[in-house]
Amino acid sequence: MGSRPVNRYRIKFAENAAEREQLHRLNYATFVEEIPQHAPNPERLLVDRFDAENEYVIALAGGDEVIGMLALRARRPFSLDQKLEHLDAYLPPHRSLCELRLLAVRREHRHKALFRDLIAFTAAHCVAAGHDLAVISGTTGQLALYRPSDSSPSARWSAPPARSSSRWLSRWSGCGRRPARRSAWRWSRARRRASSPAR
Repeated sequence: MGSRPVNRYRIKFAENAAEREQLHRLNYATFVEEIPQHAPNPERLLVDRFDAENEYVIALAGGDEVIGMLALRARRPFSLDQKLEHLDAYLPPHRSLCELRLLAVRREHRHKALFRDLIAFTAAHCVAAGHDLAVISGTTGQLALYRPSDSSPSARWSAPPARSSSRWLSRWSGCGRRPARRSAWRWSRARRRASSPAR
């Protein structure tokens, strides 16, 4: 599996037990301690229910410290299928669909470039694997982090209105009056651009 050195961090796929333990700890810090989406546990590890099927893209700093992560999975049903009823009704025509989840970066390393590079690296892999459509969920307050930039593949965004009154939607919005949107990110077949180094 390839990796891409970017500034002071390196982006690659998680390949060993030490990297996976670190990403489970980052997952816990983000989705238990920072965003209380799951119950605490004494091990301070959060192993995703789709862990056996996930591919994890990670950012490493200082040699082997995991500072960022993103999970990729291409098998239905997706997590988003359980959160947004009739998901397929919102999607444009496509050949192969995947889901991006668990985007997390340690607080001290949070900047738009790292989010961008994690997504660009993942996009290049997805395009090479034949996927032409990805879905990702998030809060409307952070949409700027997910939007494509000059170094990511061409993308088209579709943000269907929330039609559910579920607590998940309102909790992620940050306020009850603006429910979070689920965004479908369509990648073009710009393989050369997707695989070019981030600037």
